Amino acid sequence: MPVADLIESLEKDKRFSHQIAEHKYIHPVEPRYRKIDLDDRLRDVLKKQGAGLFYSHQVEAIDLIRQGENVVVMTPTASGKSLIYNIPVIEAIIENPETKALYIFPLKGLEQDQVKNLNELFEEVGILPPFNSSLAKRGGGGGWRCSRPRYMTETRLPTEGQR
Repeated sequence: MPVADLIESLEKDKRFSHQIAEHKYIHPVEPRYRKIDLDDRLRDVLKKQGAGLFYSHQVEAIDLIRQGENVVVMTPTASGKSLIYNIPVIEAIIENPETKALYIFPLKGLEQDQVKNLNELFEEVGILPPFNSSLAKRGGGGGWRCSRPRYMTETRLPTEGQR
């Protein structure tokens, strides 16, 4: 069933129609790009990966994070959300290699994908990858447990029991 037909049927459904607060079609808009200041190494790596242009929402969010603000971004898949939080982390580590960052993901598959992508970015920028997911395993209570003692000293990610 086409989306327009589904919406029409919901609007006509007496059991459902009173729950609709508003129905509004938002026309697609052309993407808006903005310039962003980046470390040259990071810019070159991102450009090679096809991320030479940055959407305005990415630049705005990155700038807010750089200023220490909290940011919530809700955009479609493949709209550059990962770069929004990875760029400030990588920049902070370039500036101070002792920097730590905590990543929390709702799904293990997403976490594995993000760890892989982040480690690739680290390597290409010239930062020793801080996290090797093969060094950690899922603990009984849903938390990560160390499977090798050196993991605690090699990671930039805080772990249980570490302050």
